[in-house]
Amino acid sequence: MLAGIASALSLKAILERNWKRFFTYLISFSLWLFSFSLLYILFLSKYHQSGWLIDFFEKAYDGFTPLKVTSFDDILWFIKKSYNMLYHPLGVLLHLDENIASSSVKFILKLGWLEGLFLVFGMIMLFRSDRFKFFLLFLPILITFLASAFKFYPIFDRFILFLAPSLILFLAFGAEKFIEIFSLKYWGLY
Repeated sequence: MLAGIASALSLKAILERNWKRFFTYLISFSLWLFSFSLLYILFLSKYHQSGWLIDFFEKAYDGFTPLKVTSFDDILWFIKKSYNMLYHPLGVLLHLDENIASSSVKFILKLGWLEGLFLVFGMIMLFRSDRFKFFLLFLPILITFLASAFKFYPIFDRFILFLAPSLILFLAFGAEKFIEIFSLKYWGLY
């Protein structure tokens, strides 16, 4: 999260050629980097000695982003993980009776497709209306998926809980814009 926020704020300051603000940010961001480096050296660096964890998340949960998209399965990975994010960590999918046998019916009734559309629509609309806010919310997601592609961090349920606020804001913005566009007032029919 901090890397995404720091990147968005720094890029904005650089593009605006506001060097005073950039160097002020640099002080805070350097402290964040120092803190993370210290945490990594003292605790997280031992993670690489546990190679079985990478193997476990790769085989048991398919938790790492495909580095190259070479097959339909790789594309399907992105669709499945995106859909699963709506269930956990967001928890916006409806819980259904387990007696429904058809997976297609479950998919339709859980309304994940609707939340997914609002999420994507929110991302598109925010990108069009305010690119800075879009990148402020999107860069942590992108950095997480890049870290996953290099097998530094798995995309799995509770490990991506920190992305929930960004995803919820995109989803809410998409729902708000959808209602605004398709309201009767907008079309002059009220």
